[in-house]
Amino acid sequence: MFILKSVAGRLRLELDGEVPRNLEAWDAGHITARLVGDAFSAVAGVDDMRFPKWGDLFEGLAGDWRGWDGVREEASAEGHLRLSCSSDYRGHVSVRVQLAGDFEGCDWSTEATLFLDAGSLETIAAEARAYFG
Repeated sequence: MFILKSVAGRLRLELDGEVPRNLEAWDAGHITARLVGDAFSAVAGVDDMRFPKWGDLFEGLAGDWRGWDGVREEASAEGHLRLSCSSDYRGHVSVRVQLAGDFEGCDWSTEATLFLDAGSLETIAAEARAYFG
């Protein structure tokens, strides 16, 4: 399991499921993404991730902990999970989490922003690499 927690409030993203270790291509592995807050919870199944790219995303953020320009993104191929990361050069990192799904023919989506402390990015990157491979 990989958990990304916001320093503001109790908002968190939980990714759960066994990550395939076939790093050559898109893998058919399945994970469950949960976006959980005080007043809501959303769950989406994600089947279409290129797992090593997600570890690379967090390693890149940790390498640039002092800040960066623009938005860094990673998304599953079918858009069930998307992270958009930005920095304000003051030690604050925001991660916009978007979840989408299809339940019995009804499309849905939700999003929220997690705020991370730049000092925690190295630890997050190590946890991401351990989970994603």
